[in-house]
Amino acid sequence: MTFFIQTDQSGIPYSHYGQYDDKTIGTQVSSLYVAENGLRAWNRYLRAPDEKEVLISGRWHRVLKNPENDPSNTTAAERVVLACANWLEHNVSSRQGFLAWEYPYPMSFRTPPHWISGHSQVVGLQLLERAGRTDLFEPLLQALEVPVDNGGIAEHLDPSAIWFEKFAHPENERPKILNGHLFAVIGLFDLADRTGRNHIRTLAEKGLEAARLLMPKFDLGGWTGYSIHGKPASQHYHDVVVEQLSLLSPHADWVQTWHDKFKGYRFSKKLRKAWKSQRAKAGSAPG
Repeated sequence: MTFFIQTDQSGIPYSHYGQYDDKTIGTQVSSLYVAENGLRAWNRYLRAPDEKEVLISGRWHRVLKNPENDPSNTTAAERVVLACANWLEHNVSSRQGFLAWEYPYPMSFRTPPHWISGHSQVVGLQLLERAGRTDLFEPLLQALEVPVDNGGIAEHLDPSAIWFEKFAHPENERPKILNGHLFAVIGLFDLADRTGRNHIRTLAEKGLEAARLLMPKFDLGGWTGYSIHGKPASQHYHDVVVEQLSLLSPHADWVQTWHDKFKGYRFSKKLRKAWKSQRAKAGSAPG
């Protein structure tokens, strides 16, 4: 069954996985897609002329089956943003010393149910901030510093570097998804700029340092890896990483070097042939 999304009349998206990665997942509500749908509405109708669009991970133009439900004006967009923010506030889970959005279904990389995600955690915070809902900020941010082994999101590489795991669970393969980590870092810089909180900027800088330390692990010599274990990225997520590095390049000089290298892979026929061979052996990367 091909993955698709349908939104209800309020704007809450329902993700239809069916059989995914040999797992029966069925229809679920993903906190990431809830936050992204709210941000889609904000991007289109509510951001000020001097505000940048928030980069969205999903290929909504391909997977959304009922785009007629999308807002068509500012008032409708405000309703979607508030509905999605309300859902996030009412569906957060309490853990020891912090809050997080849990996923009650299994996922790739041998991830059992009740995993959490640095990617969705930060994107959720981006929507809540834009909706003026900041009461839960501190315990939601705390999840980004708690080690995965203790039920959190963080892999502390050293005192100045934190990797934000996209599929965070103590019992999975610790895949370290590149695009998911970079979405968290970009979102943290965005939140730091919008709120003026130095602690959030410090988290963003630690995330960027973790990316610097591990970036060579994602260079497959002709394409980018989706995970640190060498699974090649799809074309979509390769291009996403190139765009992410472009957005992050003002924050550190080293980023531009990796951006240029990975962008060059996209246009090399020889390297694309090698990438296709690698993907045939490794199987399709998850969305």
